[in-house]
Amino acid sequence: MKKNRFCEVAILSIGFLVLLGTSNVSANTSGELNSTTSKVSSITLTGENASIKWTVDGSSASGFKVVWSKNSEPTYPCRSGDKYDYLSSPSATSDTLTAFDGSGTYYVRVCEYLGGKCGVYSNEITLNLT
Repeated sequence: MKKNRFCEVAILSIGFLVLLGTSNVSANTSGELNSTTSKVSSITLTGENASIKWTVDGSSASGFKVVWSKNSEPTYPCRSGDKYDYLSSPSATSDTLTAFDGSGTYYVRVCEYLGGKCGVYSNEITLNLT
């Protein structure tokens, strides 16, 4: 499942937490799984045009966040000007990006998703998106 979102501050009037045993995994209000234990040693990112691919040393039970921006070192949670895709599958290894802020050079990274935050980040690459 892929979710594409602009990073904006959102206030939730009703929050809930569903604990799934004692496995350090829960679900948040957007349906994304939260895992607080990192099992990734490294992520290596490559890309061409708008397509990116990565390899993972380890596994990310809650999937990955792909973050990109015209500003270097995009992060999740995002800063102003950053964007992210959430890929919930632990086996995800690719994504296609859009030039959400107009044509130009974008900085791209992938991270293991640990529920509300990123764990290990990939190397940063630059892509010319149109």
